[in-house]
Amino acid sequence: MNFHQTIIEQLLIYKKTNPSFNFLTRQRSGKAKRFESGHWFQGNDDYAFVGLINATGGIYKTRSVGLVFKPKEYGFNCSLQVAFEGEKREELIGCYKKLISQIGGFDKKDSELFDKDLGKISHNFSELFDFLDKTYETILSIFKKGGCQDVLVSDRKFSEVMKNLNDYRFGEKALNKETSEQIKYFLVGAYWDESNPTDQTNRFYENGIWENGYDNKFIDEVNAIPEGSKIAIKPVFTREKTKSVMAIKARGFVLKNYNNGKKLDVKWEKDFSPIEVDFTGGYWATISEVTKQEHIENIWQSENSNQPTIDAKVLYAYLKNSLSHRKIQRDILDEEAPARGGGFLVMTILHNYDIQKDKKGILNRTSFTDEYYNAKGNYVKALELLKEYYPEYNIGITNHKKMDYPLNTILYGPPGTGKTFKLKEKYFENFTISESSLSKEQFIINLVADLTWWQTFAIVLYDSGKKSVNEILEHEIVKAKSSLSKAKNIRPIAWSRMQAHAVADCPNVNVADSSEPSLFFKEEDSEWRVIKEKVEHLYPEGIDLLEKINKYQPRQDKAVRNYEFITFHQSYSYEDFIEGIKPKLEDESSKLEYEINDGIFKKLCQRAEKDLDNNYAIFIDEINRGNVSGIFGELITLIEDDKRIGKPQELRVKLPYSKTEFGVPPNLYIIGTMNTADRSVEALDTALRRRFSFVEMNPDPTLLDGLTVGSINLKEVLQTINERVELLVDRDHTIGHAYLMNLSTEKDLVLGFTNKIIPLLQEYFYGDYGKLGLVLGEGFIEKVENKKIEFAAFKYEGQNDFKTPSFILKPIDEKNILPAIKLLLGNKELEKNQ
Repeated sequence: MNFHQTIIEQLLIYKKTNPSFNFLTRQRSGKAKRFESGHWFQGNDDYAFVGLINATGGIYKTRSVGLVFKPKEYGFNCSLQVAFEGEKREELIGCYKKLISQIGGFDKKDSELFDKDLGKISHNFSELFDFLDKTYETILSIFKKGGCQDVLVSDRKFSEVMKNLNDYRFGEKALNKETSEQIKYFLVGAYWDESNPTDQTNRFYENGIWENGYDNKFIDEVNAIPEGSKIAIKPVFTREKTKSVMAIKARGFVLKNYNNGKKLDVKWEKDFSPIEVDFTGGYWATISEVTKQEHIENIWQSENSNQPTIDAKVLYAYLKNSLSHRKIQRDILDEEAPARGGGFLVMTILHNYDIQKDKKGILNRTSFTDEYYNAKGNYVKALELLKEYYPEYNIGITNHKKMDYPLNTILYGPPGTGKTFKLKEKYFENFTISESSLSKEQFIINLVADLTWWQTFAIVLYDSGKKSVNEILEHEIVKAKSSLSKAKNIRPIAWSRMQAHAVADCPNVNVADSSEPSLFFKEEDSEWRVIKEKVEHLYPEGIDLLEKINKYQPRQDKAVRNYEFITFHQSYSYEDFIEGIKPKLEDESSKLEYEINDGIFKKLCQRAEKDLDNNYAIFIDEINRGNVSGIFGELITLIEDDKRIGKPQELRVKLPYSKTEFGVPPNLYIIGTMNTADRSVEALDTALRRRFSFVEMNPDPTLLDGLTVGSINLKEVLQTINERVELLVDRDHTIGHAYLMNLSTEKDLVLGFTNKIIPLLQEYFYGDYGKLGLVLGEGFIEKVENKKIEFAAFKYEGQNDFKTPSFILKPIDEKNILPAIKLLLGNKELEKNQ
């Protein structure tokens, strides 16, 4: 069989369990009739290239990112290749370079050709599948975030190339056979009577196989298991003499069937914890196909079950109830004790989680919160199980992954050192998630967070038709909106808002002042509805939002920002940041009304508290330009790590306007930037400085290595200017490397100096052009002798004392910029002064 056939069969097996994985085959047979000879991919008998990116630019065309296979006796040599010679699209080139740096391990073969050796790949592709598990989503994410989603292989594109290819592989009657074939499910045994050990599960898992322990039984059954099928290992036992249960010990999918009735290659699920499912008969044999949907869901989708696993039950009994191994075996597992060495299964589970010796601190003195955050190794997984199945362990504990930087951070340094750039390049992506990672509840919360109450009720009634207030309050959209509100009772809000926005001719509503838009109608039986035509005319965006909710299909390729970016300034206030009383602007009321509005930080805290599985951040640019003590107010204490919600010293305060209690969640990061030329760190409020970690960002001349314009070394220019500025002012007023980056022509230099560097230095020296001359030299600053100036006829003693030299800026253009900078770097001006 042509090795191209092996590649496509294995990749299609992987796609069955990883639907987002798409790839490119050869797209036409060509004059050489490659399809007829079975060359399904670009290449020949010596190699094959499998495209992962659908790019068409550059001399390599579709060979931009892909897998290169070279057949060997043991299987294949495989590499990940990135090639973009001749590519013109800047953002796409940026994605290629980011992929190379982020995944790492690439060898540079040419200026724009890179290769990452993946080593030896066996015929079942298990090593390659492990690599794809780790990196494929990363590859997709890089191109999506880089604005190049259009080059990803879409589901539609994949279907097209497979349809074209299958014409040659199977003929017209078998079009799409590989992509439409349904997955099958099998339960298999792992108990070998005459082997030591009798249970072969660990051997199967470690070797990535399953084997039939009989030489003359189940041959046909093994051969009938298709590649790509899902299998599970199932010891079956009886409980209480009447109830049969299965303990599913491992799950995976079949990579290769050797068709010898003995052996399968299997990709087993990593970190799978045994689960227990009810057994209803029919699966006692060593190999059994599972066809009932209910059984498939119980066995292969049981990770969504709320029932504790065997592991969780044992851990709970051991840690919480201090039960002995024998008691756990008898009371929890319903087995006769002692058996199998006095609790073999119990000891195995405890050993797996590193708790087979001493009981942990959560039994007596240590709180579960502290124990969880200090746990290491497999013990963390044990606590995760307890947290998942036993609610008392979930209080105050979050699943969010802690970042490798403090909760409260300020990046500080002179202008142009890349503080804001670092926010966008390093921090933003850490707080951006895929829409598909959101639950439906969180998805709705994000959509309705900024809606007013009348908008919320209008959407609900447009969706549901005529409803009572009780029914309105039970709608998922109202519940999502209510979760963000601190109001104890939403009922009066519903009545007041719908009455205020009722249509004028509604006989069952009598209010002194109505508000626009008027959409609601109250029936005689006190049920409410909306005038649909009015909603469609006056609030069409609400209908669009409702459609998104009703068609809830979160997209993997759509990014959700779990952060806000703001800039502090002199007029920024507590009312903007936390909460304040502001006029109602959305309603055209006949009288001026005010309401309490939540600020941007409070809204983000509410989102973060409802979504503790993910991290959130507020980025504050120019944090020192605002009155930080006034803006944060009483919250300055709440932002400390140990004062956050769920922490040992959790602290909440009552807000002055809403009178509601408020705390800062543990998954919200506060990251600011500060320009030291405006204000030094020492000048900040002491309370603020104590609660933030400060990361200094100084000018980095090394980033200008090798950058020149003509004969001018830009690194030397930066160092020279900053040495002089630091001597005349201080290091807080140096200039950043950003002012000299991306300069390649004399025109760029002129604009860089006249529009950025010189104005900044003028500000530093308060118009003292003499000091400006000491920094830039006589190529930029000219000394003017004023002795020839004649004053008007007027007697004034010592008038000639005013005739001192002055300094002016010289006009700079593309012709004189290089000589001026050479003077800046040289000593000619010093020699003349001497």
